[in-house]
Parts: sequence; structure tokens; C-alpha cells
Amino acid sequence: MPNYQRLTDRVLAPSISVNDIVHIVITGDTSQNPAGSSYKASLSQLASVIGSVGTSGTDGTSGVNGTSGTNGTSGTNGTSGTNGTNGTNGTSGTNGTSGTNGTSGTNGTSGTNGTNGTSGTNGTSGTNGTSGTNGTSGTNGTNGTSGTNGTSGTNGTSGTNGTNGTSGTNGTSGTNGTSGTNGTSGTNGTSGTNGTSGTNGTNGTSGTNGTSGTNGTSGTNGTSGTNGTSGTNGTNGTNGTSGTSGGGNCNIQNTLIASNSGTFYVPTQEENGGTQYLTFGNDGCGWHGCPWDFMANLKYGLEPLRPTEAYMGVPSPVNVRSGDSIRLCGNVFAITSSSYQPSFVAALYLFKCDDLGGLIPLTTIIPPTYFPITKYAFCFDVSHTFTQYYDACDIFYVVGFNVITDEVSPNGARFTYTLNYEKDCSISDGEFYTLRNCCEPTVTEIIIGSSLTIGSFWSDAQGNCWEIESTGTTAPNSVRTLVSNYASCASCITSNPCPDNSVITSCCVDGAEYVTGSLGLTIGDIFVDDYGLCWTVSSGTAAPITEPTITIGTTGYTDCLDCLNTNPCPEFWLIRPCCQDLSMEVIQIPAGTVTVNDVWVDTNGICWEIFGQVTSLPTNYTITLVTLYVYCEDCLATNPCPTDIYITVRKCCDPLVVEVFLSSGSPTTGLVFSDLSDVCWEVISWSLTGTTTISPLVANSQYSNCIECIEVNPC
Repeated sequence: MPNYQRLTDRVLAPSISVNDIVHIVITGDTSQNPAGSSYKASLSQLASVIGSVGTSGTDGTSGVNGTSGTNGTSGTNGTSGTNGTNGTNGTSGTNGTSGTNGTSGTNGTSGTNGTNGTSGTNGTSGTNGTSGTNGTSGTNGTNGTSGTNGTSGTNGTSGTNGTNGTSGTNGTSGTNGTSGTNGTSGTNGTSGTNGTSGTNGTNGTSGTNGTSGTNGTSGTNGTSGTNGTSGTNGTNGTNGTSGTSGGGNCNIQNTLIASNSGTFYVPTQEENGGTQYLTFGNDGCGWHGCPWDFMANLKYGLEPLRPTEAYMGVPSPVNVRSGDSIRLCGNVFAITSSSYQPSFVAALYLFKCDDLGGLIPLTTIIPPTYFPITKYAFCFDVSHTFTQYYDACDIFYVVGFNVITDEVSPNGARFTYTLNYEKDCSISDGEFYTLRNCCEPTVTEIIIGSSLTIGSFWSDAQGNCWEIESTGTTAPNSVRTLVSNYASCASCITSNPCPDNSVITSCCVDGAEYVTGSLGLTIGDIFVDDYGLCWTVSSGTAAPITEPTITIGTTGYTDCLDCLNTNPCPEFWLIRPCCQDLSMEVIQIPAGTVTVNDVWVDTNGICWEIFGQVTSLPTNYTITLVTLYVYCEDCLATNPCPTDIYITVRKCCDPLVVEVFLSSGSPTTGLVFSDLSDVCWEVISWSLTGTTTISPLVANSQYSNCIECIEVNPC
């Protein structure tokens, strides 16, 4: 990229008058560009604006002060909105019913017994098949004189027999009829209570008796002699196929993250029933083993932890996946005599290993949740479902408690809790895939999937079109259900037209961004993004997006104030690179984290100097400062300047054309320029990694926006 002359290198004007002119951008005029329109203005016009300030209304976010006029009387600050009541936890789902037992097969009807002939000498009894469980016996008829037994019929597969009934009185044996075939056994379901035994099949004609043994001494006629030893019972028939199991299968895998009990210090001077502090652990023992006395201040937004306080975090031993949940529950004992309704507060935060080194920002997982204290001891239960992924042992949970009271010397509180991770087993682990949006190619998302083909094209369940670009190890930041495969982006878009993009307005400073319609936002939505910034969706637009990295963190807030109650505004700072080939950027930083002239290194290993606070939206949302240094020289000694930077640009005349080229320096994000072939390009982002798609572009001229560039260099 060329080296442009800086303002500080120019010669100071020898004199100025009120008729001299300057270049201004009117941000409220979007006729030339969504970011504002360029005009000239005389110094006399500016002088009329920089006059005495009238009576101040409620303070907005401070911009850079001009020459101060006479301050009017300050407007009265509005009172804080009342916190909403916590929603009631949903009831547990009903267990599925047990599967129905299969009905036992019906036994065939018994054959009619033949008339028994006169008893001869009984032979040795034949070997009996193994008996199934007998059903209830009916009363036997009177036996006739025994005749020769008929041949036994083939036994059918035995049904499940019921309990034996009481035997009837034996009559004189007649000749047995041919045995009927037993009914086929019913299919066994999952065992519950046994069903009623099926009816016994008809007895077949008895087979011929073996040679009779010698008769014992005859008793009185009619009374049967002692029966011979019973033969071995026949083998039972094969059981039917088991019925389908009823409910009760476990689909959640639980992992205990932490379990702790003890006491915590309750601070004084709580105001308006809202918490200004949270207790995280003990200043000498961390999160476990000692009374909790370490407090974090929430009055001006949650203050970060210092490196020496990192042991307030509980390490996570499991991978955190989108769709899984974290649950904090327990009980508290607290005695209070507050003049207003006292409350117990529970909250959960996390930080990552990358956050260690400097001040440690905390990401809100479960915002401060209030439980009215109506009795001394009570239970609490809060949870959160994740919408992104974290690697095992890379994140640390921070549990926070407090009791809200206006007592001068409040009593301490006693607590016990468990922190449990709930993995949804219905969600597969799969692989990580990078998807590129067909309608807005600057937008990429990482999802979990399985056996997807690189270079294939898909529509998702919401009708958005994507190209499967690559696989990787970076944790997913989105969840997409892919439903239909296409030959190209064009064929997918033909069946699934591109949605309008969304115009989102910041809840913290004046300014708006255009984000992809694939986020599924609707006008009026209030949400916090994954950077912790609150937005309201003001309209739709067919214009190209201005920020591809914004994704939805949590939605469903009632208004900006509701969102800001749990996601306070950060500060916006202009930072200057320690490396000469890079450009200045505006970034968001947690309030109270930095001061002017601080030197920090970011997560990419690039060193920056804090230049000044501004009241405009970031030019780069992805820069995160991690470690503080004294001077640029100290930072560069361990973090040398990068030599290769991948710059992503979008063609102004065809926003679907996005290219990446390699450069030794980075232009400012959002810069518009024409190349040596008079083609207009807009800089979307830059990175230290990437894949080039075109040869390096050389800037010929710079412009305020694409419209201005195209006027000079028509498409």
C-alpha cells in the first residue's frame, strides 16, 4: 500500500479567517453513504455551532469536547428502571411410558380323551419333554378303563404358561386322544407384570405305552397305583421378540464442575435494591476452602480481575458445546433486617486462558439474578444454555453471590452450591466447518457437522445459502441445520432468494451497522452481540453489510435499557499501532481498563498505544488487548511487527465479489480506494492469516465511500 502524507507532516497555515473552509462529514445525512455525507463548511459556520451550550438535558455519551460554552443547569438524572422479575423455571418433562408386554400365544384346545381300556401292568414311563409353566388345570373327567395310548401329536411352540391350578380327582384313565398342536408363543414385550396365561392347546392322542413294568400288589380297584418317575420335561419354546422399551432413557450427560460451601461477607450501603458488588471468593484462598471476602465492583460495569486474582476461576474439564447447559443451584442462609425487601443475588461469569496476562475481562454467562428473601433459609437455581463453543481447560467459571440490604453492619451469609455441566447427548460431536455466505461473501460462520464435502453448497433451515469452505479446529460460533445440496451458490440463491440485510443502531453511541440478513433479525429486536454490545434493529436494507463479524449473543430484551442493565456500555478508544505499516483503529474496551499512552499487545501479537477516547463505533471489532507494557519498544521486543497481512476487500460495483490479497501493511478498515485499473474497492477487514485470491492491489486514489469512488470511476 502507498505511504500517505499525515496531517502532522503538513505546514501550519500562516493565518486563517472566518471565510476559510474545512472538510466536514454530516453523520445524520446518509444520502451519500450510510456512514455520512461529505461537505465543505466555512469557519464562520463552525463558530456558530461552537457557541454557548444551552441548558443541559440528561447526559448522553460524552464525545470529544469542543470549546466549552457556558454550561446550562444540568438536567435531573432519570431514576433507574426496576429490575424484571425472574422467570419461573420450567417443569421437568414427563418420562415416557413403559412398553406394553406382548400377549401370550393362545394354546390350542385340548383333544377329547378316548375311553381308557382295562388297566394292564404299567410299563416304565417314557421320558417326558421339559414342561413349560402349566396353566390352571381344569377338573379332570372320570377316567375310563385304560386302553392303548394313541401316538402323540407334535407339540407346538409353548406359550408362556400360567400358574398351575389344583388338580381335579383322577377318574379311571381312558385312552388319550391325539395331542393338538400348541399355539405359537406371543412376542414378549419389555417385562412388566406377566399377562394372563393363554389357553392350553388340545391334547393330542397319547403315544403307545412302553412295555409295562411288573404290577405291584393290587390295592382296591379303582385306586391308581403309584405313578412311575416322571420323564424329563421337553425344552421350552423360544421367547418372542421383546416389545419396544417405554420412556426413561437418559439423554443428558452431567458433569460436576464445582461443589462448595461456606460463608460470604455482605457489604454495606446497597442502594435502590440493586447490587453494586459481588463476592467471588477469598482474597487468600480463591474460590474454595475459606470464607469469601473478595468483592468485585459493579457500580460502573463489572470490573475485570487482576492476574493475581485469576484463582477465583473454576477450570472447566469438558468441551462446552452450543446447545449444552450450565446450572448453578444450592441454598443460602441469611438474616437481615433491611428497611426494604432484601434479596439474594447469584451470577456466573467466565474468562479464557487468552485473557490472562493483563486485566482479565469477565464474560457474563448468567447475569445477576435476584431472589427475594422471605425466610432465613431458601434454595436458588439458575441456568444458561450456551450458543457457542469453548475448549476444555481453556475457560474458567467465576461464581458471584451477594445479599442486598441497607443495614449498616449486615450479617454474613452461609451458602452451599454445585455447578453442573449438562451435555445434550442428542447433539453429535462432529467436525468443525467454516461456511461462507453466498449472499454476503464477507460473512463466515463456523458450525459443527459431519461428512460434509469441501466446496459443496447448501441451504439451511432458514433458507440461507452457504458454501462449505474448509474444516478446522476453531470452536464453532454458530448453529446451522443444512437441508438441501446445490451445484453452486447461484443455483441455491435461485431457489432461496437473498434476504434483506438489517440496519442495527447502537444502544451506546450514535452510529449504525449493516449486518447480514442470515442472522434472522426482525425490526424492533433488541440484542447483545458476542462482543457484549447492545443493539436495536431499526430497519431492513438491500445495501451491502458494513460489519461481517457481528453475531447474536442473546436476544429478547424489551429495550436498550433492559439490555444495558446486564451488558454495560464499554468505552471506545482510538489506538495507534507501534508498527509504522499499520493503521489506527477504533476499538471497544471494558470501562476503566485503559488510560491514554498505555501500550498493549492484542491477541494477534500486535502492539498498540492508547491514543484517546472517542464516541464512535469501532472500525475493528475483533481486536482484543491482553497484556500491558510501558513503551512500544518493550512490547515490540517480544512481539515484532508482522511482515505479511491478508487484506479482505469487496468490489464496490459488485458486492458479491470479495477478494483477499497480501500486503506488508494494513489500511484502515472501511477505507475505499481505486486501484491502478480504476476499479473501486472497499477494505472489509485484515488478518495475519488467510488465503490470497488475487495479486496485491495498489491504491491509486482514496475516497470517502463507494458512491464517491464510482462517480469518478464508473462501473
